[in-house]
Amino acid sequence: MVPAVIDSKSLQEKMLNAIDNYQNVSGSYRAILTPIGVDETVEFEVQQGKNPRSHVKVLNNTKAELIKETAFDGEFYWNVQHNRKTYKKTKASKENGTTAFNKNEPRIYFQHTASPFEQAEFDQTKESEK
Repeated sequence: MVPAVIDSKSLQEKMLNAIDNYQNVSGSYRAILTPIGVDETVEFEVQQGKNPRSHVKVLNNTKAELIKETAFDGEFYWNVQHNRKTYKKTKASKENGTTAFNKNEPRIYFQHTASPFEQAEFDQTKESEK
């Protein structure tokens, strides 16, 4: 049982490593970042195995609107930006007939609300690691 209140670093680590420990995961969390005006709720469902799929919704609590959704149906990834009225469909890679997840590669958490400065710093760090 996960405690109801958990620090963000531990929560991010559990989310990043959930694929190693569970076949089906669902839940939600709320991100409040007052200095940059963010108040969002993220709802997610993930299923692995023979019929993998996932669905994630991000809601803006301040404006009471759905910002974006991502979905995976075992064959395609869908990224819908409701606030921009755009979507992107990407075919998933396959490995031995199953969707490929490399558990040995490092995983990162990227917060979509990063400032341009934070994103540039992140990009520069990733570039220097190559």
